[in-house]
Amino acid sequence: MKANTLAAIRDKVLGLGAKSFHSAVFADKELGRPKPIQADFVGISLPNRYVFGFGMDVRGHGATCPQFTH
Repeated sequence: MKANTLAAIRDKVLGLGAKSFHSAVFADKELGRPKPIQADFVGISLPNRYVFGFGMDVRGHGATCPQFTH
C-alpha cells in the first residue's frame, strides 16, 4: 500500500471519530523521499525495486496466481 493511501485511510478513520490510529503493512519500500505517514508495524522493509506477489504486481495480473493465494 502506498503511503498516500495509508494517509488517506488514517484521515478518514480519525475523521469518523476514532481516538487513535495504528497501522500495519506487509512491506515498506524505501523510496528515498519523505512519506506522508509511516506504518506503526512493518513486516519487511524493501529497497525501491519491483516486487512480485501479494497483489503488488502490475495492475494485479499476478495477484490471482495460485502460488500467492494459498
